[in-house]
Amino acid sequence: MIRFFSLCSLSIGAVRIKPGDVLCAEDVANEAALAKHRAKTDPSGLVIRDVG
Repeated sequence: MIRFFSLCSLSIGAVRIKPGDVLCAEDVANEAALAKHRAKTDPSGLVIRDVG
């Protein structure tokens, strides 16, 4: 049996943290989750967030 699937898309959310800014792991994870969510809703599929 051959199955066909619709086209896949790729969304990339990135977070840039300035050197010297100290964030705990939870803060970094929250920023990354927000970037990922925004990338999925952005037409380009790419979002880069600057933190700090």
